[in-house]
Amino acid sequence: MPLTGRRRVRRVPFAEIAGLNSVQNATDDLLTLTTRDGERFVLPPSLAPGQGLIRAPDQAGLGAFAGALQAAMTAAGSAAPPVADGLCFWNRPVGLSLFGIMFLASLALAVVALWGMWEGAATRHRGGEAVAILVMLPVGVAWMIRRSWKRRRAVLRALRES
Repeated sequence: MPLTGRRRVRRVPFAEIAGLNSVQNATDDLLTLTTRDGERFVLPPSLAPGQGLIRAPDQAGLGAFAGALQAAMTAAGSAAPPVADGLCFWNRPVGLSLFGIMFLASLALAVVALWGMWEGAATRHRGGEAVAILVMLPVGVAWMIRRSWKRRRAVLRALRES
């Protein structure tokens, strides 16, 4: 499950790399490296250079890193695996089930927020902003479910065709 595992730092020889996959974790694309022993390492993109508090992940830089890794493997005499699309936690049945639970919970919060607004409870300062966030929460969760489901279908279709 994302954000619950321990971080590992390990040097993996080029000859031990069995697969490279591009996976989707909510809104970010990640690169997973699988060794011949079955260990999986998830490599997130670095932050794109720029100004401001919130910087976007550098997805193009991650793709360039994958290409550079393949070129270095080839130059070292190892067979470089292609970067194939793969499934992450949120594209599998357990992750989609958790998304469903999050959607139901966010829908309940939105109903409670709208009911409170109807009763006049959200007329204080900044109450309207909180209600707007709670009401739009199911829309955001539904978008993530749709994106994860589309990715799952596309990856499974590609695996079936190959």
